[in-house]
Amino acid sequence: MEISKFADEQLVDQIAAGREATPQADPMRLIEQVVHRARAGAGVDFDVFESLLGENDLVEINYLERGLLAARAVCRINVSAPVGAGSDWGTGFLIGPRLLLTNNHVIGSAEDAFKATVEFGYELDAEGRLKRTTRFRLSPQDGFVTSPKEVLDYTIVAIAESSEDGAAPISDFGFLRLDARTGKTEVGQYATIIQHPDAKTKRISLRENKFVKYGDDADPERDNFLWYSSDTANGSSGAAVFTDAWQVVCLHHAGVPDRQMVDGEEHWILTDKTTVPARIAINLPPEKVHWLANEGVRISKLIADVELRIGAPGFARSALIDDLVADATGVKPFAGTTPGESIIGPPIVAAPALRLVATEARRRPTRHTHPATYFDGRNGYLPNFLPVEIPLPTLGQDALQHGSPAKVVGASDDVLRYQHFSVVLNANPKRKMAFYTAVNIDGARWTNLERGNDVWYYDPRVPEELQNGDELYGAEPVPSKNYFDRGHLVRRLDPVWGDIRIAKQANDDTFQWTNCSPQYWGSIKEPICGRAWRISCFTTRTRKMFRRPSSQDRCFVRTMKSTGGS
Repeated sequence: MEISKFADEQLVDQIAAGREATPQADPMRLIEQVVHRARAGAGVDFDVFESLLGENDLVEINYLERGLLAARAVCRINVSAPVGAGSDWGTGFLIGPRLLLTNNHVIGSAEDAFKATVEFGYELDAEGRLKRTTRFRLSPQDGFVTSPKEVLDYTIVAIAESSEDGAAPISDFGFLRLDARTGKTEVGQYATIIQHPDAKTKRISLRENKFVKYGDDADPERDNFLWYSSDTANGSSGAAVFTDAWQVVCLHHAGVPDRQMVDGEEHWILTDKTTVPARIAINLPPEKVHWLANEGVRISKLIADVELRIGAPGFARSALIDDLVADATGVKPFAGTTPGESIIGPPIVAAPALRLVATEARRRPTRHTHPATYFDGRNGYLPNFLPVEIPLPTLGQDALQHGSPAKVVGASDDVLRYQHFSVVLNANPKRKMAFYTAVNIDGARWTNLERGNDVWYYDPRVPEELQNGDELYGAEPVPSKNYFDRGHLVRRLDPVWGDIRIAKQANDDTFQWTNCSPQYWGSIKEPICGRAWRISCFTTRTRKMFRRPSSQDRCFVRTMKSTGGS
């Protein structure tokens, strides 16, 4: 959890006063809030004024249904560490067609976005069981704008149109509209926050949570924020903070610990009333610390900052983000939506049996393919990658008796070139496997990318009938206990190095059926990624498969290692 940079006694006193405050009975402010509530789609009744004044805790039953609709757009985010198996977690939520909002300290750059995995539906169902989740990748090339964590600490980034498995469009999850107009709430009214604390299942903190400080007219920097009492934890960064009408009023980003000075050093007060130095307390579990309040970035200030950033010279404009600003500022609503409506998306309960059938149908094996131009510019395996040139192997008679190399559209040498690796495919339709693969590995430039949900593609440069796809792997009699796994010939992580965009391209390229072979047992290859080695690696099988092995069967790896800087 990030810590608020505001640590003076004045803020502490204002937070304490806000905890005891009740909403003001200002007619103009109340009318403004009623208008916001009506526009949001929450409905207005005769009790609304009592509710806004804190004199009535009752809410309409649609509060629960609207809460489920709002929660659908909230996700947890995982960002892989640059090296190793570690990762960081946060919360995010959809704010427009194909747009996600979270904190800068969760996703700080386009490179982080390429490495991130976004997961919707990580929550319990009515029977206390985990629901089936849906995972998406981010597409920062389609839209990305961010403010450093020292300023407004937000990131808006485009998300893929379809889930990793191709089963669900992002539109299924709706989105939460951002409204740049002020007056949606005030000190003393209730806050609700939906979050993934500590990367756990989706949780909601409601009631007994109040807005305790609203901006600051005397300090422009503090005027960017709201303060509220609510239970949050690590991983909650990037969560949406709502009014009772389920309007997003701020983006959760930091906590305000209970501080005091002891012998000239800042200490934090813990929940057991003891104190420890701040340098130690910051590493304690959040539940051990006594928090005075939480701090969120006001939506009105966030949108104003986005306008400034996208209007700056040299900014790569995005139609998605331009449409977001136009909608949030009231210039032009998102196509097909009602202006001001706070929760956009399909109903949650609508012919549930039919929706289930449709969803499961979308999850059945699908034939994925890229256009042939998708692979333009791929250099494949480089023979001069090492100080000593190592050319691609020449097929001998033992290999050619089982078939000839498949002809590759656009290539004169029958080599399928991918990012950092190459494949030579057997043209014998009874084989449907590669003669060999060759890959260049640069361990010093390797980057760790999450695998995500596997989606395999047919390569359009060779006939589909030469590629084993889900007609083999997806039609096994016991789907939950596959006889064969989809085995990478070039290991997924081996070519994943270099610039993050190139690394992601290499990662995706390994999921071609031309690079797949039935796999029954675990890999015996020693991981080398992350070591400062440069390696060229070949794999091949020269004998028939699916029969009793003999001493003549062999799978060889020929490597040459270089630790130099070449």
